[in-house]
Amino acid sequence: EQTPGIKELRTLKIDILTRDILNRESLKNIQAVLAYNKIRYVILHPAFLDKTTQEQAQEVIQAAFGNSSPYFEDSDTKVWRVPEIDQNTANASKILPAFGNGWGNRENGPNNEARRAINSKADLMLFNPYQKPLSIEINSTVQSFGTARNLQILLNEQAQISVQIGLEPTPLKLRLTLSPGLNRLGFQADGSDNAGRKLWFGPLIYT
Repeated sequence: EQTPGIKELRTLKIDILTRDILNRESLKNIQAVLAYNKIRYVILHPAFLDKTTQEQAQEVIQAAFGNSSPYFEDSDTKVWRVPEIDQNTANASKILPAFGNGWGNRENGPNNEARRAINSKADLMLFNPYQKPLSIEINSTVQSFGTARNLQILLNEQAQISVQIGLEPTPLKLRLTLSPGLNRLGFQADGSDNAGRKLWFGPLIYT
């Protein structure tokens, strides 16, 4: 249920909006996640879906497979074949990110779209589709409200760094090594009374 890509296909719902702190174009990497999990085909039976659900299914399929024609199609079934991923050319462009727990709705920030962390900890799911660790760099900006706060960054529940976040947008640069498969990146703010409500994140860019 928490695996990016598989979650969207199961629920027929996309959490990343057209303009968001995560790049919606990354949804094309659903194919890489499926290949990692040895899922070879995506099968859709439109006749079992009402009109609204068909539209949602088409949105997810479009995000994952673009305008590719089905591998097989008849009056009842549409099938898309999942290509293998080249394990010899690992790079951050194949990562599939997703929102975990703790995020609010998209908002208009001072210069672009932003999201607030609505709990003291907000999780970002990062799926590395390669069979080996992948080193990446993440850049963003974070802003605190009311008072400066200490933000602790955790990767798979292991502390990485702590950063002091001020009342103006603070650049955030992380260098991380993702394990193969699903990784959980946690942003945990100090303070009482759900301090995470006071943090505002700008677009997250990874390379």
